[in-house]
Amino acid sequence: MADSSVLVLDEDGNAKPHVVPDDLLKVVASDFGIAARRIKSPRKGGRAVCLARDELCRRLYAKGYSQGDIGRFLGDRHHSTVTKAVQRAEARLAA
Repeated sequence: MADSSVLVLDEDGNAKPHVVPDDLLKVVASDFGIAARRIKSPRKGGRAVCLARDELCRRLYAKGYSQGDIGRFLGDRHHSTVTKAVQRAEARLAA
């Protein structure tokens, strides 16, 4: 995927990267071979879906989104759920 990030100003006037979450959702869904709607589903969905969701959380967090923003994007998941997902995805990359 071509990097579609641009810099946008937040409410404090600070520049931060912006990637459209839906675009990244499509990329991760394609990488894992599952439907994007399954990643955003409130159901756990099995191992493949959980792995894809963790990876999406990691990538969005790396692009500058807060845990709260990511949780809201993924169907109002709690920020601590997103934090654990990022940690799991990073641990898998480090292994």
